[in-house]
Amino acid sequence: MPKLINGFVLSLNHLLVKIQADNSERLIHFLSNQIEDSNRKLADLDREILSGGTNKSTEIRDYNKMLTELENFRASLLNAQIDLSSVVASRTRTEKELVNLDGTIVNESAFSEPLKVQLMNLQVDLARALTKNREEHPTVRSIRDNIQLMESMLRDSIQQQLQIKSLIQNPLKGQLMSKLMELKLEEISLEARVSSLREVISDYEVKILPDTTSYYQENFRNRELLYITINQLNSRLIEAQSAAHGSLSRFILSDEPTVPVTPSNRPLYFFILLGIVAGVAVSAGLILLYDMLDNRLMVLSDYERFFNYPLLGGFMQNNNLKQQVEELLEPDSTPDMLVECSEISVNVKHLIKNNNKVFALCSPVRNEGKSLISLLVAVSLAKRGMSVLLADFDFYDPKLTKKLGCDLNQGLTDYISGDLPLEYIYNETTLPNLSFAPAGRTSTPSKFSYDSECFSNFISLSRQMFDVVIIDTPAVLYIPDVATFMDSVDSILVIARMRMTTRNSLIRMASIFGENRDKISGTILNGIQKGISSKYSCYYNYKYEYQYSHKPKKFI
Repeated sequence: MPKLINGFVLSLNHLLVKIQADNSERLIHFLSNQIEDSNRKLADLDREILSGGTNKSTEIRDYNKMLTELENFRASLLNAQIDLSSVVASRTRTEKELVNLDGTIVNESAFSEPLKVQLMNLQVDLARALTKNREEHPTVRSIRDNIQLMESMLRDSIQQQLQIKSLIQNPLKGQLMSKLMELKLEEISLEARVSSLREVISDYEVKILPDTTSYYQENFRNRELLYITINQLNSRLIEAQSAAHGSLSRFILSDEPTVPVTPSNRPLYFFILLGIVAGVAVSAGLILLYDMLDNRLMVLSDYERFFNYPLLGGFMQNNNLKQQVEELLEPDSTPDMLVECSEISVNVKHLIKNNNKVFALCSPVRNEGKSLISLLVAVSLAKRGMSVLLADFDFYDPKLTKKLGCDLNQGLTDYISGDLPLEYIYNETTLPNLSFAPAGRTSTPSKFSYDSECFSNFISLSRQMFDVVIIDTPAVLYIPDVATFMDSVDSILVIARMRMTTRNSLIRMASIFGENRDKISGTILNGIQKGISSKYSCYYNYKYEYQYSHKPKKFI
């Protein structure tokens, strides 16, 4: 083995010397031929120039100096063009300011005409409304508020016109005119400087690259190019000759090779054991990382550990829940979902005894079962003899309105738009004690804001007409505007879905509510697994019975 290694290294060095010597010899030969050919062409051009009968030696110029001066002139031209562009932009902006100053009065005065037309239309609508309704009717009051707003806007527009007219004599216009004159003079000066620099550069370019139509001028130009080529070839030849005489041995032996006594690698079982240990460690790390990043509510203890809001009840994981919705509205039917909802109904009735009548069911994100649970709670309370109103406030995805077959009926959006009186929103259902307020028909739900006074009026009237009001709201993290009408509700019930709702989403939803987070009365869990459901039910029933048989507890 040592002899083989020594022989291999010697062979590599020998091959390297041979290859590099051949390449260097061919390169030196090629460069020498190129230099010889260029010198021959240069001698021929010199003979032609000398045999011309005229003294053309004065035509040979110092091209390096002329090139340097040409670059300086080009840099000056570029700076002058940049300054000219800046001055032109400033002049254009100043002219626009003058035009805007002169045209402000026309723009502002044209604003009052549409206001007058709209004010006349509102007065006609007020007269029509008074023929049908009294002065206290919400439609009459809203039209009067709009008329007052239009009159104030019209007064503000007239005052603004008077202020703008007073600006006509403002000295600002004189300052802008003087600034415009200065910019125009500077623009003329820079244009003259650019023009002169272009002429000088053109003259230098003619001198450095003369007209090739002249026979002698063409010879002088070719002579300069050949002279530059010969200098470059000489420099490259010197580099090639220096590299050819250098050391060509690249491969050396630092230590004498020896034959190993023991094998360098370890046994196979060592690597198998090492792979098993590494796999277990990586798997444990990945499981720990996933558990740290995944903050979803997986089991009941996750909720009890991180949140202090009481649990009002829960629903087991059931894939056939949507198929049983049609049975809910039958007066004599008692589906399995209502049996699961009985504990929630008892807790809600306890909250009603504490002067809570209006409940808003909220969830952080979509697809957490909020609409279905709202319907279940409303039906369960209605079958217990209470007068219940179920309202669909989710204008973006009105699932309740579609599920109950009211997607073509007028509803809340029509009332907010002023197309429907408040008394016509309430629709009766097949259950005697259950009424429903649909979302209404709209293709642009984003134009309805939840801070409208119409929501407060609706909730106030519903509070007087019904024993309990259940409001289905959109997902709070998608539509944060829903938190603006929480001042009008009495209690907030949070809906969370196991293996879907995250702790961060619940915390963010509570922060969006702001001061109204104190109205959160409890949480309803959805999608509880069957193995955990029995444990949850026993725990919940014990707490519930203990509370009503002994003393009040924080956990309902």
